[in-house]
Amino acid sequence: MTMRDRVIAQINHEETDAIPYTLHIDSDVQGRLDTHYGHADWREWITQHIAGVGYLETMVRRKLNDRDETDAFGGLWRIDREEFHLEKAPLPEPTLKGYTFPDMETFLAPARASRDHAIELLKAEPETYRVINMGWGLFEMSWSLRGMENILMDFACEEEFLEELLDKLTELMLGFVD
Repeated sequence: MTMRDRVIAQINHEETDAIPYTLHIDSDVQGRLDTHYGHADWREWITQHIAGVGYLETMVRRKLNDRDETDAFGGLWRIDREEFHLEKAPLPEPTLKGYTFPDMETFLAPARASRDHAIELLKAEPETYRVINMGWGLFEMSWSLRGMENILMDFACEEEFLEELLDKLTELMLGFVD
């Protein structure tokens, strides 16, 4: 049974000879493990049943200066700290009136650039179950449009607006899949 077969069997709720897994280890931790073991051979000890074949970035950003970036939705981000911070949300009020969502090409163009590499990976390791990783999900994109405090209040007090916002973001996400 290949790693890919195991994953597909588990998705179908079938028994397998081993439980498939994937383990992402941050580059900082990889370096410390290399030091601990005195080599990088430990990486071969891990069997990645599921591996990324590409990445669709849902938070496309453009650098403005050393401190700030803007995202495809119109948010202003401060990036000069360890944790980046949303300085100005594109939707300060709970309404989509007058707001235009970025077009799909904004997100798809960078992903197309890595298509050939993805095809090479698929051919080179057909026994691995491959996925295309997507960046931020519905919640993350919603708070990047409204700001964390505002989106949490929207969950409590602005049900109609929140439903409209999440519907628009869902349409966008489904467009990525198509």
